Amino acid sequence: MYSFWTGFNIFTNAIYLSLIILTIPLAFDVGGEECGLAFTLTLAVFYFSMATIRLIGRNTKFSVITHIVYYSQHVIIPSLFIMFLNIYSDARHTFPVWNQILVPWRFFLQNSTAGFTILEGFCTLLVIQAAGQISRWLVKRNSDLWTIVFLVASGSIISGAFYFLYRIYTFPITIGMGNATLIGVVLTCTTFLGGYGIVSGKGNLIESSLLFAYMVYCLYETFTDFQPTHADVQAIAKPAFPPFPPIIMESYATIVSSLAATVPGSFSTTFDFIMAAMSTITPSIVVSLAYRLLVLFATTLIIPALREPAGKESTPSRRRSGHANHSSANHEDTAVVDDHDEFDDTRGGFTPFVTAYMPVVLIAVYSHLLMQHFGYLSKTMDVLGLEVESWQLWSWVNCAVTLSLYTSEIIYGKESRGESLTRHWKIE
Repeated sequence: MYSFWTGFNIFTNAIYLSLIILTIPLAFDVGGEECGLAFTLTLAVFYFSMATIRLIGRNTKFSVITHIVYYSQHVIIPSLFIMFLNIYSDARHTFPVWNQILVPWRFFLQNSTAGFTILEGFCTLLVIQAAGQISRWLVKRNSDLWTIVFLVASGSIISGAFYFLYRIYTFPITIGMGNATLIGVVLTCTTFLGGYGIVSGKGNLIESSLLFAYMVYCLYETFTDFQPTHADVQAIAKPAFPPFPPIIMESYATIVSSLAATVPGSFSTTFDFIMAAMSTITPSIVVSLAYRLLVLFATTLIIPALREPAGKESTPSRRRSGHANHSSANHEDTAVVDDHDEFDDTRGGFTPFVTAYMPVVLIAVYSHLLMQHFGYLSKTMDVLGLEVESWQLWSWVNCAVTLSLYTSEIIYGKESRGESLTRHWKIE
C-alpha cells in the first residue's frame, strides 16, 4: 500500500510539473506578454493559496478538502491556459483593470535577474561545500575505494567542463576583448583557488572540480543560448558543432524515429501540442530552471543539518532502528496518511514550508527565464554611463561573488575535516 501511494504521488507530481513546463511558454509565445503574465500570475496565486490552505488544514478534519483541491490542479492548469488564450486571442479587447494588476508582477520579474542569479551562486557554493564534506567523510571510512571513485568523478566533471568551454569559443558569436579577458580571469582564479584548496587541505578535488564546472556553466549560459538577440552575430566557416557527441545524437535520432513509428495516429494531436511547446524554449531554459530549483531545495536541506545540535543523532541507521520498533501493520495503516501529507511536522525546520511553496518559486523562476528568452526583459542597463548587457553583467557579478565567498572560506577557514555537516553521521 505504501509503494502504491508513493508511485501515485510521483505520477501526479510529474503530470502537474509537465503541465507547467509546457503551458507557460505557449502562453507567452501564442498569447503574447500580457497573456503570459496573466497566466503565470494566476498560477502563482493559485499555488500560494493552495499551499497556505494545506499547511493550515493539515492534520485537521479539513485535510480531505485540501487533498481534493491539490489533485484538482491537473484540471485547473489546462483550464486556465485555455481561458487566457481565448481572452487574449482578440487584440481589440483591452483589460485596463487587469493590466494594472499585472504591473507589480511584471516589475518583479523584470528586476529579479540580480536576485535569482546571485542566489543561485550562493546556493551552489553551499552544495559544493556539502559535497566536499560528504566526500571527505566517505574517504575516511573507506579511503581506497572512494578515493578512486572521486578521482574518476572529478576527472569526468573537468572533462565535461572543458567540452562546454570549447563550445563557447566555437559558437557562432563574437566575444569582445573585454569579455574574453574576463573569461580568462575567472578561469584562472577558479583554477588557482581549486589548486590552493587541495594543497592546503581546506578543500578537495570534488570541491575544486565542481567549482570549475559551475564557472564554466555560468559562462556557457551567458555566451550561448542567453546571448541577446541584438548582439553582433557573425557566422563561422566551421560546420555546426553538435550539442552532444555524434554517437549520442545518432542514437537519440534512431530511438526517436523508432518510437514515432510505433505510436498510434490518435496521439498525433498530443505530440503536436508537446512539440509546439518544446519548440518555443531552448534546452538551456529547462536546464537553468531545473538547476536553480535543485540547488535551492538542496540548500534548504543543508542549512538545517549545519545548525543541528552536536548531541543530536540524525543518522539513517537511527531512523531505521526507530522504524523497526513498529509493526508492519501499523506501517501500512499510516502509509496513506504519510504520503498524502507532504508537510508533516516530523520533518522539522522550514523544509516543509519550502516544499509547500516550491511551485510558486518554480513559476517565478520559469517566467523570468522565459521573459528573458522572448526578449521581454531589458536588454541593457547603464553602469557609469556605459551600456552593459543586463544578463551578462549579473553573470559576471555572480562569478565574482561566488569566487569571493569561496576565497574567504579558503583563506580564513580552518582546515576542513568534513565535520560540520557529517559530524552527526554514524555507521553501523
